[in-house]
Amino acid sequence: MRLSTSIFDLMIFISISIFIIYFVQVYCLNQHFLEVS
Repeated sequence: MRLSTSIFDLMIFISISIFIIYFVQVYCLNQHFLEVS
């Protein structure tokens, strides 16, 4: 198990996590906006 591989996997995991969090926030914001209007 090389260190570079684990770092690469960690970067991918962080990128996916950020994408999911961003998507959920945008989705919730849109839902709230639809409820208000």
